[in-house]
Amino acid sequence: MVPSASQFTPMGRVPSQRLFTVIGTFAANSEVDGYQMLTNIDDASRLMRYPLGNITGWRLWLDKPLQVDTLSQQTLPPGTQWQDWRERKGELFQAVRMEKNMMGLLLSLIVAVAAFNIITSLG
Repeated sequence: MVPSASQFTPMGRVPSQRLFTVIGTFAANSEVDGYQMLTNIDDASRLMRYPLGNITGWRLWLDKPLQVDTLSQQTLPPGTQWQDWRERKGELFQAVRMEKNMMGLLLSLIVAVAAFNIITSLG
């Protein structure tokens, strides 16, 4: 793995790099597959040259993810921010909503044409 973090030496800029042993893979069949990797937090901190104990984010799994609004209303310590799954993957959910609307429209048109054919065949 070669992250964007690097160090400057007399020989120039040298990227930080480290070898990891892959113990498993998971394919979500989305854009996440191209850039996300799960690793030990201490190894990642050393690789990215973060101070020991520095945390850049937390990921929470909720039993009821649609009730995320109640959790997001809580106050956070200064310097932290809240970003839920609707903000992180907003384009995906907008595309799903658009596809749902289009399918409803197409189904309505099919029903309308079928009803028109039935009415004209009876007359």
